[in-house]
Amino acid sequence: MGGINPHAYLADIINRIADHPANRIDELLPWNWSPQIIVST
Repeated sequence: MGGINPHAYLADIINRIADHPANRIDELLPWNWSPQIIVST
């Protein structure tokens, strides 16, 4: 759906959902989703 990898989408959403603000939940919908970029220092 939408050209995204379903496994990557679900794995990312499961990792982020607990800390994601409820008023911005629409950002996690498949058509709005973008992978979280983790920058290590």
